[in-house]
Amino acid sequence: MNRTLIPLALAALLSAPLSAEAAESVYTDAAIDKCENLLKNPDQVDIDMGTISVKCAGYKDYPFYFNEYDVRQSTYFGHLSQDILDGAGETFEVFNHIGDKIEWRLDD
Repeated sequence: MNRTLIPLALAALLSAPLSAEAAESVYTDAAIDKCENLLKNPDQVDIDMGTISVKCAGYKDYPFYFNEYDVRQSTYFGHLSQDILDGAGETFEVFNHIGDKIEWRLDD
């Protein structure tokens, strides 16, 4: 009896209409040259390694943060505590870079 119920339950589940709507997207520029410098101490700046840490205007009141060190870039989004900003540094192992636009996926 269980062998019959499982295929019937699966068939009913798979035939049910799925209402998967795509999230709305909004795009903003990733204009890093217009961002606020977060490296206040000149000792933190390492020109040879390309060190940069900035806070940028994002979408509405959500900022994005951009860091780069040794041609490895990382970004963070939203309202973050100073502890996270100071300790953050996740990036890919190899050299990488962000593009010119940021896509913000909105959930209505």
